[in-house]
Amino acid sequence: MTDLRSAGAGLLVGGAVAVSALQGVDLVAVPAYDRAAFGGWLDVDGDCQDTRAEVLLRDARGPVSFRSDRACVVDAGLWLDVYSGREIRTAGEIDVDHRVPLRAAWAAGAWAWTPARRRAYANDLAAGHLVATHRSINRSKGSRGPAAWLPPVARLEGAASALAACRYAERWFAVKRAWGLSLEPVEVAALRRAWRGCDG
Repeated sequence: MTDLRSAGAGLLVGGAVAVSALQGVDLVAVPAYDRAAFGGWLDVDGDCQDTRAEVLLRDARGPVSFRSDRACVVDAGLWLDVYSGREIRTAGEIDVDHRVPLRAAWAAGAWAWTPARRRAYANDLAAGHLVATHRSINRSKGSRGPAAWLPPVARLEGAASALAACRYAERWFAVKRAWGLSLEPVEVAALRRAWRGCDG
């Protein structure tokens, strides 16, 4: 992620006084957040496995079992929670987290998108922001960004935690850049702090 980090550093220069480090955004009144505007999980390829199931299959550390012979809904397997390092074996304990939460995306520009683009964002497997994590961790995160929340593995002491914070910040920035979402000054400062641990 060095190239991304270098690009990000360039964009963040002077970012503490910028409303957006990614795009020119006029100050406008943002409508109240509407979760329904992003829709739900989609079965994009028509194989009966929706985006949640696709993430669970992608991130499983081995074979999984399903709730029925149709193999639509994942029931059990082995997952390593990237936010905590914890092993999870029951799919019901997992939330699929939007690394940049839907509410945060809404405030950063998604409110102005078409419904189709919002649904695509909520179900995007390519931008690196759909993460299988324990439901308690996802709910502790809520809609907060790196200025107010870091994964448990990044809140410990030592070089490993600094590297975890770095990687989280890199991936947060990658999603924001991929979707043209704005960065607020507090995010800029948080990303710059996190990136100090990237070479530790």
